[in-house]
Parts: sequence; structure tokens; C-alpha cells
Amino acid sequence: GQELLENTTDSTNTSSGALIVSGGAAVKKNLNVGGDFGLDGNANVTGVTTLLNTSQSTSSSDGALIVDGGVAVQKNLNVAGISTVLNTTDSTNTSNGALIVDGGSAIKKNLNVGGVANFGDLTNATATNAAGVTIEGGLGVAKDIVVGGDLKVLGTFEFEYTGISVSTTQESTSTDTGSVIAAGGVGIAKNINVGGNGTIWS
Repeated sequence: GQELLENTTDSTNTSSGALIVSGGAAVKKNLNVGGDFGLDGNANVTGVTTLLNTSQSTSSSDGALIVDGGVAVQKNLNVAGISTVLNTTDSTNTSNGALIVDGGSAIKKNLNVGGVANFGDLTNATATNAAGVTIEGGLGVAKDIVVGGDLKVLGTFEFEYTGISVSTTQESTSTDTGSVIAAGGVGIAKNINVGGNGTIWS
């Protein structure tokens, strides 16, 4: 039958309370606790653990689940709300920072980076889909671009605001030498000024 303990002494540790058990306790069915649940040892749970508390988390010290130490998860982690990493460690390479991911990262929407973005892949660009960084859409750059290697444009190269300034001073002695070499024709709608000799090969 049922066992009823009428003693209402609260428990604050393993040696106080209305019921004190020096050894282990085996419970084959449900266990309902109306107050706080304190555990000094490990908790081994073979079934699904459900937390019914719906408290929102706004910092590392509040929410439905608060863990003072680390958390190890061996399988998938699905978060329906916003994930915030409060650690402010800066990143200088792929092995340090507030968030470190050993594998790839798939992002379906916008990515906003407030600091410098460094890409460590050294693959040289041989096509629009073969390079250290590839972009399927367009690229808008509000400031200067510095290119350490060759610049190859497969489409039209247009300048809307300022002209083209070439800083190299290589002399031209033929159609395939000089600071600027055009394999095809050149169409010029306005004036052209040449400071040196002009040779036309027909």
C-alpha cells in the first residue's frame, strides 16, 4: 500500500529532511518532487529529459537550464531561439576565438562581420568557381581593392566615376609589351593624349 510520511522537515543536504536514506534508492516508476532537487553525484539518464520550464534566457545566469560548468553534446543540437555567445575572445587564426568550428559552416541568410574577415585558404583563382574565396552573386565594395596577383575580368570592365590610373612605367616596344596591353580593339569616345611616340601597326 501507500506509505505516508507526515513529517514536513525540509532537506538542505544528504543528512537532513523528512526521509533520510543512507544507502541507495531504486525507484521503478515515476518520481515527482514538489520542491528543489539537489544532486551531489552524477546523473545517468537513459530516457528523454524534458524541461517544462519556459523561462527565457537573457544572460549566462538565467533561463530554464543553467549550467555552471561546460556542456558536452555528442550529437545534434537544435536551437529554436537566438544563440548568443557572450565570450569576447578575439580570433587571430582558425584555432582561437569565442566560437571555434572544426567543420564547415552553412549559413542560409545574411552574415554580418563587425571586424576583419580573414580567409586562410591559399588556393589561387583559376576560374569563378575555383579560388580561395568564391561568390556566386555580385560583389559590392565601397572602398579600395588591393590585388597582389593578376586581375582577370571575364565580363565587361566599367568605370562610372573616375578614370583608370596605371602606376607601372613599363615602356611599350610592340603590341604585346607595355603597362597596358589589349588583345582586342580599343574604343575611345573622347580625347587621347600620348606623351611619347605613337606607332600604328597595320
